[in-house]
Amino acid sequence: MLNTKSLFVSLGLSFLFLIQSFSTFSQAPNLISYQAILRDSDNKLVLNTNVGVQISILEGSITGNTVYQEIHNTLSNNNGLISIKIGDGNTTLGTMESIDWSNGPYFIKSETDLEGGTNFTLSFTQQLLSVPFALHANTADSLNYDITEIDPVFNNSVASGITSSDTSNWNNKVEQDPIFLNSLAGSISVSDTSYWNNKLDNYSETDPIFSNSVANNITASDTLNWNNKLDNFTETDPIFSNSIANSITSTDTAYWNNKLGSFTETDPIFSNSLANSITVVDTSYWNNKLDSFTELDPLFSSSIAFYLSSSDTSFWNNKLDSFIEADPIFNNSVAKKIDASDTLKWNNKQNQLNVDSGLILSNDTLKLENRIKKGTSVGEMLFWDGNTWQAIAPGQHGQPLVFCNGVPRWGTCQAQLPSVITIAESFKTSSSAVLNGYAFHDGGSPITAKGIVWGTSSSPTLNNSFSVETGDTGSISSTVLGISANTTYFFRAYATNVVGTAYGQNLTFTTDSSGAPQNLAIGDAFGGGIVAYIFQPVDAGYVSGEIHGIICATADENTVNTRVGYGCDNILVGASGTAIGTGATNTQAAVNNCGSNLGAFGLCVNKTTNGYSDWFLPSMDELYKVYLVQNQIGGFTVRKYWTSTEASGTLGRVLDMSTGSFGGANPKGNPEMVRAIREF
Repeated sequence: MLNTKSLFVSLGLSFLFLIQSFSTFSQAPNLISYQAILRDSDNKLVLNTNVGVQISILEGSITGNTVYQEIHNTLSNNNGLISIKIGDGNTTLGTMESIDWSNGPYFIKSETDLEGGTNFTLSFTQQLLSVPFALHANTADSLNYDITEIDPVFNNSVASGITSSDTSNWNNKVEQDPIFLNSLAGSISVSDTSYWNNKLDNYSETDPIFSNSVANNITASDTLNWNNKLDNFTETDPIFSNSIANSITSTDTAYWNNKLGSFTETDPIFSNSLANSITVVDTSYWNNKLDSFTELDPLFSSSIAFYLSSSDTSFWNNKLDSFIEADPIFNNSVAKKIDASDTLKWNNKQNQLNVDSGLILSNDTLKLENRIKKGTSVGEMLFWDGNTWQAIAPGQHGQPLVFCNGVPRWGTCQAQLPSVITIAESFKTSSSAVLNGYAFHDGGSPITAKGIVWGTSSSPTLNNSFSVETGDTGSISSTVLGISANTTYFFRAYATNVVGTAYGQNLTFTTDSSGAPQNLAIGDAFGGGIVAYIFQPVDAGYVSGEIHGIICATADENTVNTRVGYGCDNILVGASGTAIGTGATNTQAAVNNCGSNLGAFGLCVNKTTNGYSDWFLPSMDELYKVYLVQNQIGGFTVRKYWTSTEASGTLGRVLDMSTGSFGGANPKGNPEMVRAIREF
């Protein structure tokens, strides 16, 4: 058998590289051995693939007449190599026996279809040198001269050093090394090698869910530690077994790994409660408290402290640090003048004291004998004005007895200004605040208006900005919108009756800087609800250097017994948006096209919480973000919730909050749960 050298052939048009070899069969049928290594347009080996090959023999020149043509369908091997025999294919023109090789030169043209068909698009032609002469002579068993390879690409490659011994060793290779066979390398396949050769040189992760998860911090060392972890372990250390650490579970570890790095409490109820001052030291004391204790100190047992109960302690812990008495009756009474010194004197009083003739103090009771001023007519009364006893003349039949500024009188009081105080703000952002007050007394005439006045100058009045609330006495709470960021405002509560307008004390607050707080995080209370998602660079609404995202309402808009349909029955409104940022657009499309038939949409657009009225029904992607953090928001049921994404005129999309699955489309008339969101 006569062999030519292997050739590296570059097909410029298709960017393929072929390694071809030919051999003729001495004193055998007219066959030529043909081999090629196939690569695709990405220079990747075409492995284990059926391909179509058309072989043509051209006479005279590279563009000469075709004297023979055949088609092969063959399978490439694990190295991308195909092997065929020219003359053994499906002949479409001429015969090998009819070729007069003495009329050379002859050229072989190969055409390939990598899809295994006959759409031959890849073509290569080269001259036959030794093979035709061998077939012609049919007597030579080998060449009597050397072939000199002049292809610089081949000569500069590692292939130029491959010998027939190398080829034989490769074809007959058998791995015998037991260390190799027992190692991980022993199981590496051609597919593994292909994956490695085609691996990415580098990769940047852009998935925000992955980037914000604990998986983002896993290193090669972590992976190594995991691969070498113990399959099981029995703890024998008695100190550990008897410690609190012995009861730590994987759930506890998960909670610790997912703990917040920092947290700023914004709940005004918590901030104003005793719990706000609990420290790590207090927690340590509580964890190490005695389960029970018997007091043996005779001094303690004989003191007043012995009678203190947990209720007394609770009352003391929850006492007001300061208090402004606004009750005009108390302020005008003798009780207002009692101070700590008076209380101390009372606590240390003698059980029996004869003050003077007719005045006796006995067992906490002051008895007046023969010291009461006598009246002058039937029905006359006495009252103490703080200095002396004053007489009140008898009233008429049916007249009511009333107190007017601490003075009893028959009939009615002359109306006065209402009594009102101002209470500190309970919520504020860069553009809004919730301001408070309380109207204690109407002054003897019904309150016709009450609310809050505010401005940038001290002691604002109704000539400045103000709110108006309904009702008589009681709480005042107004949401102020549209105010400037990073600005100090003065505010006062007010109440108006027939006499005029009374104002509470002057207080101030300062709005936040523009935009959301930079430390805002998922789970924070903000903007009328709970932060459910922070916009990422790929999201609509993302602004570099600022915090924006989705706020979820803290409760459902309906109950299990009051579930509603999607709305817009049998109306195709075009609310097809699924992505983050499309829920508000979907909701507006429903409002524009569905009239009063708004269903779930109506519960959202008619919602107002803490002054925020821009709520809408979330799209599919928006509700899924809420699903992922539903435990941090709270209040969800294990049922399906409507999204604003429409499937057709009769179908809408829902999310199963127990599984996170959207499933198929839902008839718009089906009653489901609703949870509103808004953007900030």
